Amino acid sequence: MFAHWATAQAQAVAAHLLGVPTAFPRPEHNSAVIFTSPEIGMVGLTEEAARTAGIDAAVAEYDYRGDARTQISGDAFGRLRIVHRVDDRRVIGVHALVEGAGDLMGEAALVVRHGLTLDQVATAIHPHPTLTEAFGLAALHAGSGNGVPATTELRREAMVQA
Repeated sequence: MFAHWATAQAQAVAAHLLGVPTAFPRPEHNSAVIFTSPEIGMVGLTEEAARTAGIDAAVAEYDYRGDARTQISGDAFGRLRIVHRVDDRRVIGVHALVEGAGDLMGEAALVVRHGLTLDQVATAIHPHPTLTEAFGLAALHAGSGNGVPATTELRREAMVQA
């Protein structure tokens, strides 16, 4: 389950032994996937862990029931949660429960590792119909503050307003 983490650690150790300055991988940047049905993927902090650490955090959510890709596959179920700091909107955690969550963790790890903001995630062009589209839609929705999980309908509304 964590072969990718062992590989990252081994690469850092090898670089260090060769005299190449290298930062050792940080656990909070490691993604994890549980290959159940549906899959569970996670990287970074949960909302609860962030608050325990004294971080004022909020969550942008996406409900996969309204997602074109999950409807096409017949697995229209799941949720994506993007945990972010309230003050600067930096993403500090991503959690997914959806068939294919493991495939989302590459993007999730990059977003958390580089401290991207919701606005940066929202402006990235995510292909349609894919599961990764949820990142852009959830981030886009987080700015609206209306408390409704993001769906493709919100994307259409944003395009009409632009």
